[in-house]
Amino acid sequence: MAALSDQGLTVGRDFDLVVKQTSLLYDEVRPRIDAVYEDIAEAGENLGRLLIRRIAGERPGALQFLQEPVPRFADLGHGTRAAIGTHQTA
Repeated sequence: MAALSDQGLTVGRDFDLVVKQTSLLYDEVRPRIDAVYEDIAEAGENLGRLLIRRIAGERPGALQFLQEPVPRFADLGHGTRAAIGTHQTA
């Protein structure tokens, strides 16, 4: 993003950017950018459960899990984007 900004380009006007977010780091980046949040703790827990099931002899084809992505779209202040999802941890 810095390289594009150094060239005089502006996110949301000249280019769009979407990132995979695994921490709250991108919440601190300005301007805000679109992200898809992945809970890596949940992913690790599910992978551990799947591994235990595989060790117990379950067939690999039955060992699947799809974690639902949580979109976090930036509101760039001109009304064309709105925050449609936020990740809440318990």
